[in-house]
Amino acid sequence: MKKVKIIYATPVKKDVEPKITDEMREQLKAPFPPESIKQHDSKKYLSTLKAIYVVERLNDVFGIGRWFVNHSVEKGETGYVLCADNS
Repeated sequence: MKKVKIIYATPVKKDVEPKITDEMREQLKAPFPPESIKQHDSKKYLSTLKAIYVVERLNDVFGIGRWFVNHSVEKGETGYVLCADNS
């Protein structure tokens, strides 16, 4: 089973320094709906967040196609992990 972990997203605008407004920060901080969060199957002390809710949130805040995640895929103990690069 593949594990996915996305931890960083950056707004995209050509030739413009990205600026996150206070309104955007508030939108990003808004709680996710209960159906988006599930208890981890084997690690009961962890929760998982469905990726589609993260994508929808970023699309709502930055616009469709106006954000990206730098990432790499790493082999883990039980599968693969999608690792975000925030550099």
